[in-house]
Amino acid sequence: MTKRDARFLSPEAQAEIRLRVINAVRAGMKQAQAARTFGVSRWSVVQWTKLHRSNGAQALAPKRRGRRAGEAGKLSIKQAQRIRALVGKVRPRHRDALKAATRKWLHRRQKQPAILANFFNEPHVSYAAA
Repeated sequence: MTKRDARFLSPEAQAEIRLRVINAVRAGMKQAQAARTFGVSRWSVVQWTKLHRSNGAQALAPKRRGRRAGEAGKLSIKQAQRIRALVGKVRPRHRDALKAATRKWLHRRQKQPAILANFFNEPHVSYAAA
């Protein structure tokens, strides 16, 4: 069976796969064989088995994904405004152009972490222009 990207499955379908893998391992199937059979990584099987052993089947239940409602992005509003001001003098006309310009600006500075650290006054900055 080929590996498929389970991120595109519903959370319920993902939980069903996890439970099937755990049941197969509990029935005596080796973890590596279960990974091949169900098309998931061995690392996932090991992690799911550990979770199931320590917290039971509830640990493998589907959970809400993504940021919590009302949670801000990685950059503060002030930091985002400063980046927009530094991206260029020509203001992008739409959101996709702004994303592209910001991504380009950050990409150019990836090899200069001191600039980013000084810019945000933080020792390490993680960012993702998406």
